[in-house]
Amino acid sequence: MTKQNEFTWKTKNGQKIYGHQWNVEEAKGVVCLVHGLGEHMRRYDSMAAYYNERGYVMVAFDNLGHGKSEGKRGHTPSFRIYMDNVKALLEKADKLYPLLPKFLYGHSMGGNLVLNYVLRNNPSIAGVISTGAWILLPKPPSALLVGFGKIMRHILPSLLQPNNLDVESISTDEAEVAKYINDPLVHNKISVNAGVEMLEAAKWLEEYHGPINMPVLLMHAGDDHLTSPKGTALLAKNLNGDVTHREWKGMYHEIHNEVNRKNVYDFIIKWMEIKIVKWGEIGD
Repeated sequence: MTKQNEFTWKTKNGQKIYGHQWNVEEAKGVVCLVHGLGEHMRRYDSMAAYYNERGYVMVAFDNLGHGKSEGKRGHTPSFRIYMDNVKALLEKADKLYPLLPKFLYGHSMGGNLVLNYVLRNNPSIAGVISTGAWILLPKPPSALLVGFGKIMRHILPSLLQPNNLDVESISTDEAEVAKYINDPLVHNKISVNAGVEMLEAAKWLEEYHGPINMPVLLMHAGDDHLTSPKGTALLAKNLNGDVTHREWKGMYHEIHNEVNRKNVYDFIIKWMEIKIVKWGEIGD
């Protein structure tokens, strides 16, 4: 039997961030989720239910300017706020479930954020999971557009632009595409500052060579038209440590919302179960 609870915190700028826990009794691990650009945490209800049924708690939040959280849609004053919110999520998970192993999970923009966070901060967690991470884009923005953004971030950083997301490319499951289109909490905005900050964070991941001090699962859709699987493959090659890389052929961007999503869920669960054993051995 599961129960659901909402929680909040405030950023350093005083803006309220909404979080949610999908709880289950006698859990064996915690999945700490960071969602993608333009979406929100409750789009992961089905995934959370699947994990709950198999003994995993999930906690998540709506990022600044997304979902129920405050802030101009698609805007962040700084990348630091994104990093602070990932930290706040892990701190909340530690407070709620102090004895359970934590897995930090990010999708798309969220994949970029969790990878940047763990590589820069080295938190004490059982592992990190990234799906469809924004590292490389199939069609990078033009140098002219990027140059415009870099100028405007100093003049009008909150200026909004459409994110130009091809909605039809989120999943081969037409029902999931329809749900996305009709979701009132989904938006298609990104500010010039948020866009430049994310491109710079993606470039940092693209150029990273070095260690990762925790297990990492890097996954991407083979037919992703929104973020490039080449970026995930490149990072997997350049990381030194316990790295698992999996590309899902025939799937679109949201592998957790694909027709064969249960295969994805089960692969993640099996990976987490192996890492929980190792986490317990470290704790002993």
